[in-house]
Amino acid sequence: MQWPVAACLCFAFALNSKAQTSPITTSMRPSSGVEIVQVSVNGTGPYPFVLDTGANVSMVKRSLLRELKVPVAGAMVLVASLGESLHERAELHSVSLAGLSVQDVEVSTLEGPELGSIQEQVQGILGENFLEQFDLLIDNDKQLLVVDQTPQLENSLTGEHLPISRSGISNASDTAHRIFVPLKLPDVLTRPVLFLLDSAANAAMLYPLKNELPVVKGRAHYGSIHSLSSDQQCRVEHTAFDIGSDRYREIVLATCEGMTRDATDTDGLLPTSLFHRLFICHRKGYVIANPRTVLR
Repeated sequence: MQWPVAACLCFAFALNSKAQTSPITTSMRPSSGVEIVQVSVNGTGPYPFVLDTGANVSMVKRSLLRELKVPVAGAMVLVASLGESLHERAELHSVSLAGLSVQDVEVSTLEGPELGSIQEQVQGILGENFLEQFDLLIDNDKQLLVVDQTPQLENSLTGEHLPISRSGISNASDTAHRIFVPLKLPDVLTRPVLFLLDSAANAAMLYPLKNELPVVKGRAHYGSIHSLSSDQQCRVEHTAFDIGSDRYREIVLATCEGMTRDATDTDGLLPTSLFHRLFICHRKGYVIANPRTVLR
């Protein structure tokens, strides 16, 4: 999902002092192309939040911050593919998912209209500055999220380790808390690309360089791509993705008007929904697409 991206932000966190002894599983609920999970804020809730590996900063509705008497202070310029927007910062004493807490979490304010059609259903966006404290298994087939801060989840899964990059550059500023996956689009571009792994994107998207004309080897369709907060005119085609040693065929790829690599920190978006399961090892910096369970 194309939420704004915070540039040059550094956060300090403390995990809950209770040591986790095994992976914890929680349910996800799909709505309008995104996954919603239950999150506690400052010991209250839980509240429905969008699960978003593509957002480097978590966001909370201003109305909820006001209800919880959390003060907001300081401006935050967030960079998105469509430009910059001004938000405010707030610091939460704790944020918890499936009983696992991170303390002293800095978030940005979120206005309801930015959530589009689900603005009445959710209270915020759970981004990478929280999620990166854990290893994650996103199980789209079973609509489950497994969260772990021990090596147990990693040791239970096997498959090709795909290295990830954790930072980018947008408008000459560093962007942190990112998950960039290297891949190739053999029928579209001759160069390799880095796509942002995005659990809140409902379609793969390509952001070409400003003067780059991607090749179209098949039939392309033109129309609107519907996101939560806007509709965009895009060229849509079915093409192949080479991710690691695997080729994924007939993937829907959108290239939208006015959305180029020059305006953001990624070559495109890679939805986690493309995979049956996806393991993200934040501790060691790799992902496994469709991991297999180790038989013991």
